[in-house]
Amino acid sequence: SLDRLADSPHVALLKSDLRRRAASPLPFDAIVHCAFVRSGDGRQAQAAAEADLAMTRALVDSARAGGAKYFVYLSSVDVYGTVMAAEIDEDSPIHEPGPYGRAKLGGEMALSQCTDMATISLRLPGVVGCKCNGPWLARLIDEMARSGTATVFNPDAPFNNSLHVDDICRLIGTLLADGWRAHERLTLGAAEPIPIRDVVRRLIELGFPRAVMRVEPSKRSSYTIAIRRAVERYGFTPMTMTKQLERYVAELGSGREISSTKFN
Repeated sequence: SLDRLADSPHVALLKSDLRRRAASPLPFDAIVHCAFVRSGDGRQAQAAAEADLAMTRALVDSARAGGAKYFVYLSSVDVYGTVMAAEIDEDSPIHEPGPYGRAKLGGEMALSQCTDMATISLRLPGVVGCKCNGPWLARLIDEMARSGTATVFNPDAPFNNSLHVDDICRLIGTLLADGWRAHERLTLGAAEPIPIRDVVRRLIELGFPRAVMRVEPSKRSSYTIAIRRAVERYGFTPMTMTKQLERYVAELGSGREISSTKFN
């Protein structure tokens, strides 16, 4: 957390409005841009997306002015919009993304135009870790803890659309240590997908023995995320989907909270 970082003698915390270009050049070798603007629905979502894109463009300008060599951008698989394929990768088609996806795509485009700085866009799925409550996996566990029910669609579809924050940190560390050239895009997810039905079964085994799975019909398609490029080019070694479930539930069981529910 930022509170813990503030106590480190090796970290200086600076507060600023990232939507505005820095008054003076940022004297950093590398920028890791993981900030975003929380959004609601409708006009709120559009306003948040516009602020998010403005923030990214301003930060890119400031990084270039300061002579940064590397820029890591945490993007999202939301850039793809409606996905009809069984698997997505870096070259999959983009079809009508929502405001958040369009903002992330705009940030990627701004980075792709940089010729004086190596940039990389990490297209992330749902990210799990301490105190996260946004991705599908966190919502599923919250539902199981609250009601004893796990509501799913397409239970036989393979699933790896989740990534632990530690896997992201390790990849970023590798990227900054080894470097890269030009602009790069990577799709990221867990290793070794498993069916959604098995995700629920494993969660039941790990700590929700009274929970039951409820399957609801849906026309929404499911897809997995190809991580071949990240593995082959940058040695990306994320947790398997099963290992990630075990790690995440263990974190919750150690006393951390998910939403307002304590996991025991």
